[in-house]
Amino acid sequence: MRTRVLTLCTAMGLAFLISGCVSGDDGCPIGYFECANGFECVDSVLTCDGVLDCSDGSDESAGMCAACDPLTEYECNDGECVAGSAALVCDSVTDCLDGSDEANCGCDPVTEYECADGECVTGSAALVCDGVDNCLDGSDEAGCSTCGDGEFTCGDGSCIVENWLCDLENDCADGSDEAVALCANGCIEASFFWCSETETIDIGLLCDGTSDCAGDEDETFCADPVTGCDASDFECGNGLCIPGDWECDTLHDCGDCTDEHGGC
Repeated sequence: MRTRVLTLCTAMGLAFLISGCVSGDDGCPIGYFECANGFECVDSVLTCDGVLDCSDGSDESAGMCAACDPLTEYECNDGECVAGSAALVCDSVTDCLDGSDEANCGCDPVTEYECADGECVTGSAALVCDGVDNCLDGSDEAGCSTCGDGEFTCGDGSCIVENWLCDLENDCADGSDEAVALCANGCIEASFFWCSETETIDIGLLCDGTSDCAGDEDETFCADPVTGCDASDFECGNGLCIPGDWECDTLHDCGDCTDEHGGC
């Protein structure tokens, strides 16, 4: 097997010592490529193979190794040629198998969230700090604060009462509690009932006949098992009684969305 990378001096020696070996115009023996630095010769089969054999990398230079027709094709990062031109770059259509024509193009601000590494994931600011790693690099959950039971984590990491979600008011500073992707189906049923500013219980314990809140709040405003709520009140699906004028006011007072029903 012949030597595949030579210094130019060694190559010149071989040109005269090996029978039938003639030095090319570039100073290296036939079958060898002269590196741009002028003192290395590389076996021609090593050029444009994706491996830097010349110490200056000239055996893999773009000018020499471009395999695509610059007039009719676009060259992807992995060397794939696709029909088209530079207009293919960042046109929201992935033409290259390696996706390089759409890399680092930014994300659609309306339908996508841009991760720290440039990845675009379908969704919006509601993806941030929702407890799910939507980005491969986890950047949508990085630095998030931990909100408690009955709370929603806003895109900026702040916490709001989960009953405030999708009530047509931006309670989160970044508006993530009213994001289209989150509120497409309207009201979101609560998982917890707030007994007080600091105490919550599972919403399923509300109006079940047993006091679960320290101050009995979960059984205080419940419909009478026989007569129901007062005539001026609205009876929620979970048995809670709320003032009648709270029905259809866009605020989710019941917690189970029944006061903001489809007939509003």
